[in-house]
Amino acid sequence: MHDTSLSLLERVRSRAASAEWQRLVELYTPLLAGFRRQVMERQPAAQVSADLGMPLHSVYAAKSRVLAALRAEAGGLVD
Repeated sequence: MHDTSLSLLERVRSRAASAEWQRLVELYTPLLAGFRRQVMERQPAAQVSADLGMPLHSVYAAKSRVLAALRAEAGGLVD
């Protein structure tokens, strides 16, 4: 799943204009870090929340939003 998720993120990134992607990265780096740590590194959401100084609901929301984008890109194949 790790390689698949990264390749799907690359596909999403490659469709965006460079400036748009950079702005997205600046705005959502904490959310993407939360997703990576919770999903790919399998860290508990409460630990990610505390480490990143994010509300717990934001950690869960980040996971949900990134997974939704990956599912859309993969045609529903990513769980």
